[in-house]
Amino acid sequence: MMNEKVVKEELDDIGIIEISNPDQNVIDIEVLMGIASAVSGFISEDSIRGILIKTRGKDFSVGYDGSCKRLRDNSWLLTVFDTSSAIYNMIRSSGKPFFVSVKGRCLGLGMELALANDFMQVNQNVRMGFPDYEFGIPSLMIPPAIMEERLGNRIAYRNILTSRILTGEEAFKLGIADIIDPDTNDPVKWVKNVMAGLNFQIFSIAKLQRFPDPAIMREYRSFIKSYDTSTVRIKELESKRSLI
Repeated sequence: MMNEKVVKEELDDIGIIEISNPDQNVIDIEVLMGIASAVSGFISEDSIRGILIKTRGKDFSVGYDGSCKRLRDNSWLLTVFDTSSAIYNMIRSSGKPFFVSVKGRCLGLGMELALANDFMQVNQNVRMGFPDYEFGIPSLMIPPAIMEERLGNRIAYRNILTSRILTGEEAFKLGIADIIDPDTNDPVKWVKNVMAGLNFQIFSIAKLQRFPDPAIMREYRSFIKSYDTSTVRIKELESKRSLI
């Protein structure tokens, strides 16, 4: 166990990271630190060949803890971005495959975390998007330019950029998700099936050749440092989340 909000366990050659922050799995700094520690640990373990990120409860995550008033503090935003982007860079710089199982709402920073992975499983009840943009909260893990490249689909990126909420079927059709699977309660079975058909050497080099441009990350960090936080409308975002 990493902390009370993030649980780490091993099952055969699969490392499992489970977020449990009831009841909406909001992502706060404790969750981020727990994920970072778990990812780092599994990457360094030779016996672990693949890593699965999942959550407990009905929602994957509604995103960053918008109730935190420090969102209006640029130095705090930088802290969140630095921790989040470190997770992203660890996932992308590892030759190991990362899997994510998504259910319920997957919003804002929760969606960024999902997009950081190599393979994504969703079920039909998924509602996925970035309402944060509409209410003045920028990306806190993946710079927009890198997000567009990760999506690899202009229509998908435009939908995310305009805060449109996508269903599981739409996410699959747009290539955001790899599979629509009603059995997201047992994602390990899906992970094992994918790994059984994976050439790990080819996968590893293909993944490492697409590591994010460090210059983009540095430029985006400067943007966060000077971001006009007066545009942040936390209460409206929380109200919107409750309606999704």
